[in-house]
Amino acid sequence: MRVPHGVIDLDALAIDIGGTKIIAALFRDDEILVEERIPTPTHGLEEVLHALVSRVLRESGTRSVRRAGVAAPGPLDLGRGLIREAPNIRQRTVDIVAALKGLVREAVISNDAVAAAWAEKVLVGAPSDYALITIGTGIGGGIVLSGEPLLGRRGGAHEVGHMVVSLEGPPCGCGGRGHWEALAGGAWIERTLRMIWPGIGCSSEPPRGPEDLYRRARSGDECSLEAIGFLARVHAAGIASVAAAYDPEIVYLAGGLYWAGRDLYMPRIRDLLGEYAMKGQAPRLLDATYGPRQTLYGAYAIAIRPPRRLVELNSHELSPRWGSLGEENSMATG
Repeated sequence: MRVPHGVIDLDALAIDIGGTKIIAALFRDDEILVEERIPTPTHGLEEVLHALVSRVLRESGTRSVRRAGVAAPGPLDLGRGLIREAPNIRQRTVDIVAALKGLVREAVISNDAVAAAWAEKVLVGAPSDYALITIGTGIGGGIVLSGEPLLGRRGGAHEVGHMVVSLEGPPCGCGGRGHWEALAGGAWIERTLRMIWPGIGCSSEPPRGPEDLYRRARSGDECSLEAIGFLARVHAAGIASVAAAYDPEIVYLAGGLYWAGRDLYMPRIRDLLGEYAMKGQAPRLLDATYGPRQTLYGAYAIAIRPPRRLVELNSHELSPRWGSLGEENSMATG
């Protein structure tokens, strides 16, 4: 999907680090010139990321680029440019700054869901108060209030996937339990299916992960459709919690797991949301604008027009300073 013309005219590198894949793309004048993707490795991610970015730049005919936006799963140490103990990436610490040295002169790093949300503001013109939920390997959220992303004191005010939706729920990869992500994130769905399968009256073997679940549900398998209903209920409860906490006008839905099962999830989440939201307070639910590439476009958005507070939190050696961003970028929501 194409970005509207006229956002800004410069080369920018966008990097989306996910639990299953990494995508790097070079944009010029709002268009993707080169895009490459690789599976997320279990170790040596810095070297793999460096090689991926090098290949993208080489294919575009350059050795370095001035500006990059990086969308990565949390928890993040934005001051040092690190991913730390992310439950959905097996490598315990990832040094993003080290991976980009020599290839990028300035880099803004953001939580992936925050970046995905920021794309709706910068590239599409979303309203002042909205949220975006990514449903993928994990579950994350980007919250924009009064036109600015909610980041918190350390940049971690967006881990909505770790909202508690079940007091007796299973352990989460983060160390907590009963979390939205632990029940309905892609990394845990197979476990959830094994847990609920007997309770919905099914004696067959449960599906082996999301793809098998979606395939069976689309073929009309009643047990799988019941399981989809349970997962949609978990998502509706989580979205209602986000709505109660932040009062967004719109909640956009995104993420690889969501897009793969969108036809199964969206109607059920819409129907169930009213059961969990405060009466008269349910937000509008919309698909995120850029489909499966939402986070990549979010990385582009933070590269070309980063929120001021995000730049302040990015105090690592590749972080831009406001003087280097140019006059037209000094207003993040302009």
